[in-house]
Amino acid sequence: MTAALAAPSTAPAITRSVDYGQPGAAQMRAVRGWWNPNGGTLRMPARYVSRTGMSPATQTICTQFTLYRFTAEYYEEPWAFEATSRSCATAAPGHRAHFPTWRYSALAYSSYNLNVTITWRVKGGEPIASALYDYDGVADYRCQTKNCSSAKRYARVASIRFDS
Repeated sequence: MTAALAAPSTAPAITRSVDYGQPGAAQMRAVRGWWNPNGGTLRMPARYVSRTGMSPATQTICTQFTLYRFTAEYYEEPWAFEATSRSCATAAPGHRAHFPTWRYSALAYSSYNLNVTITWRVKGGEPIASALYDYDGVADYRCQTKNCSSAKRYARVASIRFDS
């Protein structure tokens, strides 16, 4: 069975904001969480991204996952940068780009939120489209084991959390 591509996403609540251009369709799958005695594991599943229709030439498509963690010590901006993963793929005419799964070891008693930025450019050229995908809904995070929950928490931000 092939996962469908849609604009803005195939997940129930992910919000797409177009920065510029006309982004291609992007598969946005829910973040998965597993708890184990040593902490949690977050899995941002592999996905496909289609080319933008703004150019018939071969395109370079890049995804950047940005993970934020709630940090109570930062009163002004409690959702602090935690980690990032960036990868790029080439998509020839008639093809789409595939991006691998990203796994991240999470701490117990910590809440995590994800954003994904995708940019499209003509291979070797300037960017032609960009969009931000905000995982801002509870359904964007799915727990696979007990001691894991997803909810809108601090500052009404959707997140996934592990409790031992």
